[in-house]
Amino acid sequence: MTMSLPRRQFIKLSTLTLAGALMPRWAFAARSGNALRIPPEWTGGPLTAAAANLPIWPGHSTAALALNDHVPGPTIRLRPGDLFDMEVVNQLNGEDLVLHWHGLKAPAAFDGHPNQAVAPGGAYRVTFPLLQDPAFCWYHAHTHDLTASQVYRGLAGAFIIDDPERDAALGLPTGVRDIPLLIRDWKSNVNFALTYNPSMFEHMWGYLGDTILVNGTPEAWLSVDQGSWRFRILNACNARVLRIAFNDRRIFHVFASDGGLTGMIEPVTELDLSPGQRIEILVSFADLPVGESVQLRSIFFPITAPMGGPAGPRQGDPLPIMTFHVDAPGNASALPVSLPAPVLPDEALARRTRNFDLGVVNGQHTINNQVYDLDRIDFEVAPGEVEIWQFTNRTANFHPMHIHGAFFKVLSRDGAAATLPTDRGWRDTVTVYPNETVRVVIRFGPRPGLFLMHCHNLEHEHEMMQNFAVTAPQPPPLQITSENNEVVVSWPAPSDGWILEQSDDLLDWQPVANAAELSGDRMRWRQPLPPDRQFYRLNMPDTL
Repeated sequence: MTMSLPRRQFIKLSTLTLAGALMPRWAFAARSGNALRIPPEWTGGPLTAAAANLPIWPGHSTAALALNDHVPGPTIRLRPGDLFDMEVVNQLNGEDLVLHWHGLKAPAAFDGHPNQAVAPGGAYRVTFPLLQDPAFCWYHAHTHDLTASQVYRGLAGAFIIDDPERDAALGLPTGVRDIPLLIRDWKSNVNFALTYNPSMFEHMWGYLGDTILVNGTPEAWLSVDQGSWRFRILNACNARVLRIAFNDRRIFHVFASDGGLTGMIEPVTELDLSPGQRIEILVSFADLPVGESVQLRSIFFPITAPMGGPAGPRQGDPLPIMTFHVDAPGNASALPVSLPAPVLPDEALARRTRNFDLGVVNGQHTINNQVYDLDRIDFEVAPGEVEIWQFTNRTANFHPMHIHGAFFKVLSRDGAAATLPTDRGWRDTVTVYPNETVRVVIRFGPRPGLFLMHCHNLEHEHEMMQNFAVTAPQPPPLQITSENNEVVVSWPAPSDGWILEQSDDLLDWQPVANAAELSGDRMRWRQPLPPDRQFYRLNMPDTL
């Protein structure tokens, strides 16, 4: 594992800069609310979940479930190719625990399936290489029947797969201008407690708060200059869909999604973000005079269901998220001219379509009329094959559907091409609106084992979830012959996803230099007979 020492020093300096250097000292006393907290960065060592009393609200001590004594937990920041190696320690009182690495291409053994939870006093190790592009991910509790409660009480944090040199070369803000914003709601109470006690109504529609915390900060504000800023935004709410906009309706540009860059720099004035989804945006404050401010909000949207009950917070309620105070002059950077686009799967290659009906049966949330069974495997998928998954929402509720183990491309909504900003690029979570059908195309890599697909409304999750198994990849049989002083390697076609590799010691395998060609019903590859013994194999690389 490699850690970026300059980056850690950068974060320490950035905290000072954001807290003070951009703003005159005299302004602090007159400013309402609280300076945005920047979570500390993980520097190695165990990640311990335990009860803690924290000053989330100034002047009050709040009982929470903390990770290394922080809510949210430390930000884990690593680079593509790094080895993620961590011990997770459960010091909770009377509750099992497992963490899911949401957005990471983790092997099944480390993904955070509920059957991997450890009892209080237990610990487990997570170790796997980060074989994916830079992206804004997160981690959170995924304990059977306790996910909603544990996440609401604090067990979540950011996970950033970072490449600041790449981003700087692309013209994206880095360092102090690159800020993660973990947004969650809270149901206010006189004790300033993270009380999770949903009614039957809230079990059905979702546990909704009436106040927003950003990075665990109530009434958050951030001091900025007039330049351009990058905000990595996560909806970490249990159930609330955020319709994000600035109160002056300023344009912001969306350029990354769950799985990283989308290849687009899309101007919008508002967008919907469901629980579990992430976006990255560029915002310029160049048009605001020094001394002015602007507010980020979740604006009102109409609903057809009584989401909050007769006297509680409702889905679609307008809520302030945080305020940006322009405290220093600056120059807005030009937007990047272009950004790399991911290579997304081709729906024409799909071998099958799987249908998932999202409904309610006897007061329980269901997928295909079934509630979740921890021990039942609902279906199997083959590595390397492309599939269409169709989600049909037969309810009046929002269902953000999250898939473990792979990213996907959103194809359509009710038969029309998907055009929402949050449908771009690689996604691991897609919003299925009330009474809507959404189609996605997905391809699983060679990571066999048990994974999950579920609704990320956490009050639905323990029922509206299915287990699926990715089967072990079985390469097509190779035939190796010698013809006219050449070695010829052939195998049956088609063989989507398989790459021919060679080695002289069975340890170091490298892709062959020239491509195979289709000949009849077989793929054929040839080269002059090598002077030394060579071994050949088909391998399926671990791609998005």
